[in-house]
This record gives sequence, C-alpha cells and structure tokens, in this order.
Amino acid sequence: MSRNKRTILTITISGLILGVSYPLFAGELDQPVALINGLSIGGIGGYIISLFEIYVLNPKNRRYSFPVIVITKTAIYTFLFFFLIIFVKGLADSIAASEPFFQYILGDSFQHFLRKEDFDLILIYSLIMVGFIIFTIQINKKMGQGILLSFITGRLHEPREEVRIFMFLDLKSSTSLAEKMGAVNYHKLLNDFFFDITPSIEKGHGVIYRYVGDQVVLTWKMKDAMQNAHCIMTYFYVRSTINDLKDKYQQKYGFLPAFRAAIHCGQVIRGEIGDIKSQIVFHGEPLYVTGQIEKLCGKLGQDLLVSDPLKNKIQLPTLYTFRKITNSVNLDSGPLPFSLFTVSDNAPDQ
Repeated sequence: MSRNKRTILTITISGLILGVSYPLFAGELDQPVALINGLSIGGIGGYIISLFEIYVLNPKNRRYSFPVIVITKTAIYTFLFFFLIIFVKGLADSIAASEPFFQYILGDSFQHFLRKEDFDLILIYSLIMVGFIIFTIQINKKMGQGILLSFITGRLHEPREEVRIFMFLDLKSSTSLAEKMGAVNYHKLLNDFFFDITPSIEKGHGVIYRYVGDQVVLTWKMKDAMQNAHCIMTYFYVRSTINDLKDKYQQKYGFLPAFRAAIHCGQVIRGEIGDIKSQIVFHGEPLYVTGQIEKLCGKLGQDLLVSDPLKNKIQLPTLYTFRKITNSVNLDSGPLPFSLFTVSDNAPDQ
C-alpha cells in the first residue's frame, strides 16, 4: 500500500473512531441517529482532511513553520466541520421530518439546534479532535517516518537485530561550495536539496534515517528494497528530480548541485537510545562500510557504488545493468572483502 493510501486510511479511520466517540461521551449511544451522524461526520471529515493533507496543505509544498501550519490547518478545518455538521445533521433530520433539506435547515427546529442545543459542543469537540490529529501528524513528520509509533508502542525499547540496506547520499564538493557560498547560503542550498529530493525518496520507499552535514542516510527493510529494486532506483529518481529543477537551481544559486551515493546491506542492531533526548538508532559494521564506500566514489570517479553483497540480492529493471568497477580496494580499516559495482542507466530519467 502506498504512503498516500495509508495516510488516507489512517486519518479516515481516526475520524470514524472520534466521530462515534461523541455519542458515547454525550450519553446518546441508545440513539441510532446520533451514532450515524457521528460516523458520517467523522468519516467524511477524516477523508476530506486526509485529501487536504496530501494534495492541498502538504508542508512539502508550502514551507511554513510548525505553529503556522497547525494554526492554519485548524482554522481551515474549523470552517470545514462547521458546514459538515450542519449538512449531516440537517440532512438526517430533514429526511426524518420529510421536509426538503434547505427548507428544514432554515426552519425553527434546526435554528433552535444551532443556537440553543449542542451544536457548539459538537463543533468544539470536532475542533479539539482535529487539532489533536493535526498536531500528531506534524510531530510524526518532524520525528521521522514511523518513529513516533515506535516510541508510543515501545516496539524498539529492547534492541533487535535486523538486516537492512543503507544508502549514503551527499553533495559533491561540499567544502568548496560552503567556502564559496558562505555558511547561510550553503545551509539554504542543503535545505532546498534535501527538501526537493524527499518525494523521490518516498517514491523509492526509502526511510530517512538521519542528516549528517551535507549527507542524508537512507535505509530500507530488505523486502521493501527488493521490490522493483527500490533502493537502486531511488538514486535515479533523485537524479531525475534534480535535473527537472535545473532552472530553479541555476536561477537561485548559479549551478546545479551534483551528488553521489553508496549502497550496502548487512545485519545491524536497531533500538531506542537516550533519555532526555531519545532516538531510534542503528549500530553495526554495514553503516561504517557504507560510509567508507561513499568516500570511494570520488576516488573511483563514480556517482553511484553498490556493494557486491547487495548486488547479488537485487534484480534490476530491464533497462538497467550492473557494471563492475573494482575487485578489491583498501578502506581505512583494511581491504574491502568484496567487489564494487555501479549501475548503467540505459533508460530515460524517471
């Protein structure tokens, strides 16, 4: 299931649960109409919110600060639920009263509901719940993909062994760029670059593990990486994205940023670490080796290097082929015990 579909499903189900919870709090569980209204308002509202989150108000497209995002979304969804409550409640009651919808909501009975009964309480409840959902979504995005759920469930409180794929991707000539551009402008370049390539990383089912200076470290579970060679194709998705944004970077910075990447796999330990500041971290030799392979990209004149252990597990799409670069090379810790490959791209950019 795609990330967008999971988002729609999660928010819609949350809306349904919160919608049916109001009759419970209001002591109206014995009233079928109240349950139907709650489910309708929660389900429809949740679905609309999910569409807004993905296609309209996604912070990937609008770079606003955390407070501005939360306040703006809350205001928009207040407007949404104001009319949604009127529509659902008015439609159900007008059907029960056998009256036309607009005639009923303009009548004394519905106006009494709006002014004297619990319309304001339903709206306040909806806004509190929506605010909670929005806050949780934003916190989850700030913490990283799946991290909040791991903390809440305690799933990684005890360390566990996993076989993972890692990609180290960083900008070329970062030191000279930083000296030439100045610290502030270089930071803006990094922010633009990481911001712009995030959709490509998501397209390749990659998880952003951490940012280290001019480098982003990505990781995959083996099953996610094997499907359609996602861990390899992510490099080409990123390349295509940056090429498509050539005019933007030329206009803003005077050049198109170049990057390189190294990909390797192996067994690591994953778990929660820290107290005042907790993190989900990976420990193991594959991380060190991937970092060393990334350093070899420059020495070997390659933009992409793939380790032999990973190459043997991946089935590339038809138009892509592995090409051996070297049989052996020395790392800081000694000889690399396997060959390195690059990937020849005989297809147009994705």
